[in-house]
Amino acid sequence: QGAIKTIMRHQLDGLVMVGNLANQVDTAFLAEACAAERLPTKVIGVPVSLDCNFPFVQQSVGFDTVTRTLSAFVGTIGNLVKASRNMWIFVRTMGDAWSHVAVQITLQTHVHMVLMSGSQ
Repeated sequence: QGAIKTIMRHQLDGLVMVGNLANQVDTAFLAEACAAERLPTKVIGVPVSLDCNFPFVQQSVGFDTVTRTLSAFVGTIGNLVKASRNMWIFVRTMGDAWSHVAVQITLQTHVHMVLMSGSQ
């Protein structure tokens, strides 16, 4: 209900939700809720999973796409930190194979510190 109230308050024409299988289920529920409230908002789900665990989708997003996109975000955040000189920012990645993603982002962006879990 909170999402519907926010959509109504901002009079959104469309909403794009990018995420894993669970996120796509939430997208479907949100689209049905918008239809029930007769909102003109179009809700679109974009399947993104490094693990390729979507039924009937061969490959949603590849490793290279994920690491380049996240590296760009981390690089932009790093520029903010350099400009402020008194800020720490933590970026968390999650998923089954995300430790490999974190290593690749580290190599591409030259961050100062990486904290990784020993087990999943």
